Amino acid sequence: FSEAGYYFIKLIVASESTCVDSLTQKIEIRKSPIPDFSYTEVCKGNETNFKDLTECDSYHRINQWKWDFGDYKGKNALIKNPVHLYDTAKQYKVSLEVKSLNGCSAKIIKTVSVFSIPEAGFISKDICSNLPGQLIDTSKTALGNISSWNWELFKNKEVVKYADSQDEHPYFSIADTGLYMIKL
Repeated sequence: FSEAGYYFIKLIVASESTCVDSLTQKIEIRKSPIPDFSYTEVCKGNETNFKDLTECDSYHRINQWKWDFGDYKGKNALIKNPVHLYDTAKQYKVSLEVKSLNGCSAKIIKTVSVFSIPEAGFISKDICSNLPGQLIDTSKTALGNISSWNWELFKNKEVVKYADSQDEHPYFSIADTGLYMIKL
């Protein structure tokens, strides 16, 4: 049935001897909830917050939730807005099954990504004073992309140069000679 409401159902039965009987009953088709949820995108080691966004009639509120987080730990949540910690950075198939006060239930499955923590790395060629020198980013991440870089150059524990940019291979020009620490 495409619409909720009351419908009449008629059953007609016949025996081998051609005897016939029928029964008509009024039945109620209840409106099913429309499950949905949101979640926070996180890096491995951080908790993912899930939020139930199920649509339903106000007089048929949701009274049961069953979350399967897709990591096969055997831990399901039976609350509206759970928090879950994943052990591995990857994509998970997360399901939410809801049941409303009218007895109707529905289920939704979404892919949830847990991102890996990027591994920072860079190389520098010989850098001469008063000439531009380039730092080459060699950072890696297993899932997702690196989207920003924060470069700091230190001399004697003081920041000399700072670059927070979309440039993964920045150029720096330093006037003084000496030993510098570079932090990415």
